[in-house]
Amino acid sequence: METFDSSENREACRLTSDDRFRELEDLLADQLPDRRQALLEALENQQVAEGLVNVLRDAIDESGKSQYQLAQETGIDKAALSRFVSGERGLTLDTAAKLAAALGLELKPARRRRRQVS
Repeated sequence: METFDSSENREACRLTSDDRFRELEDLLADQLPDRRQALLEALENQQVAEGLVNVLRDAIDESGKSQYQLAQETGIDKAALSRFVSGERGLTLDTAAKLAAALGLELKPARRRRRQVS
């Protein structure tokens, strides 16, 4: 009966998997550099959006205005505003601008920093 060393087989499979992973990684690096840059920009945009959300929620808390008052001033649906404040949903940029104005804040576009992808 021939003996079969499973540890050698596992090592061969692992090397094959590692080689395939490296090949795929090289392929992605060669063919999709723009996609990587786009993903980095999307991450940066998400971080900016999360910062805006936090600023708006804090401003609502500190304003002393009720959600009903803010809804009346901005034309934002009270239920939508409530869900935003509780973290259940986000806001469109247009709605965020209305809310910011009612809270005495101004939304201005930030200068974009360019990241170099290595």
